[in-house]
Amino acid sequence: MKFFKANKNTYVGGNASLKITMLGLLFALTLVIQYITQWFEWPMANFLKFDFSLLPIIIILFLYDFFAALLILVIRLAFEIMLSHDGVAFWYGPLMQIQVAFIMLFFIMLVYSLLSKTKITNGKALIIALIIATSIEVMYATMSNWLWSVAAYQKLRGLYHGPIDVTSFATWYKNTLSDKPYIPTGGFPNWHIAAWTTFGTFNTIKFTAVSVLAFPVIRFVHIHATSERMNVR
Repeated sequence: MKFFKANKNTYVGGNASLKITMLGLLFALTLVIQYITQWFEWPMANFLKFDFSLLPIIIILFLYDFFAALLILVIRLAFEIMLSHDGVAFWYGPLMQIQVAFIMLFFIMLVYSLLSKTKITNGKALIIALIIATSIEVMYATMSNWLWSVAAYQKLRGLYHGPIDVTSFATWYKNTLSDKPYIPTGGFPNWHIAAWTTFGTFNTIKFTAVSVLAFPVIRFVHIHATSERMNVR
């Protein structure tokens, strides 16, 4: 599949200095966005945030290839761990973010590369790829929040001492957090309803917003790259 290989047919494909410069700028943009969005965290699990730093990485996926996007993800993880000093969240949050980011990048790449071999236009292929990847991402992120990630986080913080399974955590939640209105899931006496309602809404808004913002930028890059290649010819 072409996204696994270096993408030579993009705006930056034939210019090594431009390639490095654009990659550095997009990486810097990723760090800036990540720094800004760190102030929008949830009290119950501050590894959950409206982090739009995935947007430049999706652009890297289309400007370069899958491995370039993955490399930036790993470097970003290293930077965040080195610069952070927020207890458990300083390493748990970045690990969770790189996990969900990898899944979204992989399915965007997979669906788009498959559809690009058909008669579907690039624009429609991109829309379908973003919709499918976003749907899978929302489902996976919400299920992991519900089943284990929030429980593991609370356990690492020393607030929850039971096993990391949804039944035990649901009991702890009901006895400890369900009556606290300042907690994002507060007001829901049942953990299962609380998790799917709260985190489902959160993840849907977050990843849909990233995809909506990514679409016009990627389309602009593709149209510009196509125009550049036509002018060269």
